[in-house]
Amino acid sequence: MDTEHPAWFPLSTKAGTAWTFTSARPANGKENLALLWPRYGLDLDAENTTQSGNTYPFDLAFVLQNSSTPDIDGVEAEASAADGATRQPAKAKGKSDGSYKVSVTNPDSLYVSLRVKAPDTNGSKIEQTLIKAYAVR
Repeated sequence: MDTEHPAWFPLSTKAGTAWTFTSARPANGKENLALLWPRYGLDLDAENTTQSGNTYPFDLAFVLQNSSTPDIDGVEAEASAADGATRQPAKAKGKSDGSYKVSVTNPDSLYVSLRVKAPDTNGSKIEQTLIKAYAVR
């Protein structure tokens, strides 16, 4: 799923999300798909900015469509100061509650784009890219 905001919208100008999951025809006609949804705990100010030139940690968690917490099997995270044209790995460290602490090195100015990839132990996967996820000042 790819989305794009109008040119006047300065943040999250583009988002791309790809899911991999298995499903089967349910007996009762309803099924919650095994889609992984990331939840970003970005601690930003009222203008969605943070300090430039520092290491910026944020929380990252995942939920399933039925609101349960999946058993994530590792996270890859990357950051970009060039709208995703080039990326640098970001450190993603697992926490005891199943979420992750991701550390990004912020550039001196402008914007940070993020990409996260995560599989769960049931074979579902997500890859999400947020162009201009937040601003730095």
